[in-house]
Amino acid sequence: PQKAQLIAYQYEEYALPYIKGLIERGMIRNAYKAVKSALLVCPTSNELLHQAITTSDILGYKDDYEDMIHAGRTQYPGDPFFIVKEAGLLAAKGDHAEAVQMLRPELDTYIGDSALVRAFAEYSQQLAMDQAKAKAYNSAIATLDTALLFHHDNRELLYTKGLVYEAMHNYDSAYVYQKYYK
Repeated sequence: PQKAQLIAYQYEEYALPYIKGLIERGMIRNAYKAVKSALLVCPTSNELLHQAITTSDILGYKDDYEDMIHAGRTQYPGDPFFIVKEAGLLAAKGDHAEAVQMLRPELDTYIGDSALVRAFAEYSQQLAMDQAKAKAYNSAIATLDTALLFHHDNRELLYTKGLVYEAMHNYDSAYVYQKYYK
């Protein structure tokens, strides 16, 4: 078992630069095939799972993309990359509230993770729009305010807040926030 583990580790060390090189040259299909082969040897490799998710996403292999995300979340439950990807799956299915709930606690742990902050802002904005359509304006404003705590200069969030205020017929506040529109 130790020898097999050493071989897998060495294989991963050679495969990763090769796969990254293929991706850099735009040879995504070849990179996808290489990463799938490498995962047969090293099924628990964090980096190979990252590459598998990236290439399957680019190629539009939705089922494989979801399978790799679930494998990553199972093996690395605390990795923010896999958490963001799983929240993205929820948001794509229209479950913005669940996506926001999944990401929110992670922001306390991974304060500086820009991908996590961007995803939280995006899904919060979508949730706020859903809440505004349902005329839950106060909830929408609270959702946006929470997202603005972590991404205070996000123009989209500020503009969306203006849209919610406009829907509430609070035009003074709407003007203040809608001026961020570009």
